[in-house]
Amino acid sequence: MIISISGVDGVGKSQQINLLRLYNGGNLTFAKPLIEYSPRSPKLKGHDMFNWWFKEIGIKEFIDIIIESLNLRYSETKNSVNIFDRGTLMFKAVCAATVSVRTGRDLNDIIRSIGILFSQKLNYKPKEEHNILLLPNLQYQESVSPYLNLLRDSSEVFAKEDDDFYNAYQDLLKKAVAICFDDNAVDRVSVDSSICETQNKLRHLIEIITGQSLSEICPGLKQIIGFGGLSECGKSSFADSLRRNRGYYRLKLGYFVEILKRHGRKDTPENVAMEFLHFCKTHYYVDKFTLESLHEPHTPAYLKLLFGAKFQIVYLNVPFDTRSKRASIEQKISLLEAEKETRLKDLVKKERGAEIVGQIADISFDNSEWEHLENMLRLEKLIGL
Repeated sequence: MIISISGVDGVGKSQQINLLRLYNGGNLTFAKPLIEYSPRSPKLKGHDMFNWWFKEIGIKEFIDIIIESLNLRYSETKNSVNIFDRGTLMFKAVCAATVSVRTGRDLNDIIRSIGILFSQKLNYKPKEEHNILLLPNLQYQESVSPYLNLLRDSSEVFAKEDDDFYNAYQDLLKKAVAICFDDNAVDRVSVDSSICETQNKLRHLIEIITGQSLSEICPGLKQIIGFGGLSECGKSSFADSLRRNRGYYRLKLGYFVEILKRHGRKDTPENVAMEFLHFCKTHYYVDKFTLESLHEPHTPAYLKLLFGAKFQIVYLNVPFDTRSKRASIEQKISLLEAEKETRLKDLVKKERGAEIVGQIADISFDNSEWEHLENMLRLEKLIGL
């Protein structure tokens, strides 16, 4: 059986397939990305890939490479449930949109021509694939745009002329997908919620299709409170109060960074977030977490995409003078020393983007008052306790 997971660019196909790969109990077989099959496929990224795709490679050769790669991928299917990252229909749409944007020809005519070419040169019938199409939800995409903007790869920013060309291609691709997938046999999954929630919808659908059991991702998880803010703003005090009085499991983001470094992996926002997800999944009996310290905005942004409303960012606001006085009392040092130390810590955190966390926070909390218990009660109401 072949299950092809398709969708327009940016809808989250790779994230969903990665989660399926990580947690599937060995019941699924995953094909490589299509670009890895043909020796003629270049291993390029960003501007170099853009130039090859839309300017350098001949159109006939481009389509030949796609078909060659599809045949090679199909030849490696096993007697199990095979998961494809984008199916034959999706690559038919990709070829059609590419030809249309490069030549200006009518999209419908191109789709018919490519359909004939595919039927002549493919070594299998596309109907052998069970198609799942991920559909973007515009309202949801708009709601998460602040997080997506933070995570956008700067290498994908093109010159205006190329950017306009690429946007035109994306518009054509959306139209081509709508035409190619205009079939009741296609299952559709609306991407209108967090990565984890969409993953669970996808798992449920695959269970129905295959009859194989796929456990949900963190079904019992209720709430994660992430604390951000500058030095001596009260992150640790609040997290510890929630641990002692409300049963939250207290964690620090740096713990997951250390795990990645020990395994020789990059501490990218996605990798850090996925390590945290793995911790949540293996500690399935814990339903509430606190997470310190959100010193940069990119990992919290990815966590928002991953967990949605279950992850709340609380940014603590406290004036510099108040924070310095607290540091002086807690560390038993002079106020002058405390001010110097707090200023240095602030400088490091600001360089990492700690203040930007406040811009994407769900709750901006004034923690300048000295009465901790009163502040804690106010915060508990805001986070729904």
